[in-house]
Amino acid sequence: MMKQNKLKMLRQRRRKFFWLFVAAAMSALLYTEEAAALYLLSTLAISGVLLVVAFSNLKGRDAEMQKVARQLGAAEMNAHPNDLRLRKRGSRVTTGVGAELVTS
Repeated sequence: MMKQNKLKMLRQRRRKFFWLFVAAAMSALLYTEEAAALYLLSTLAISGVLLVVAFSNLKGRDAEMQKVARQLGAAEMNAHPNDLRLRKRGSRVTTGVGAELVTS
């Protein structure tokens, strides 16, 4: 257990030093007005972010979210089979004469 804590603290320290080094390098580039290097680094950083987004599993996550939404919708329709206007509990229904609060 102690060894795991030491490794965790070492990783945290390395991470902090890395970000401190990055901040110092960016500050030095800003101070010396190295616009070309700043443009290059910012382009690489944005490309990295775009690659992370491109390879993330958004499709799988969306499929799970849709499955849960379908299950919740089915449960709501089973609870109120005749009321097609209900979307979720506590929602305002504005299709009638006046707005009413559904709390069933």
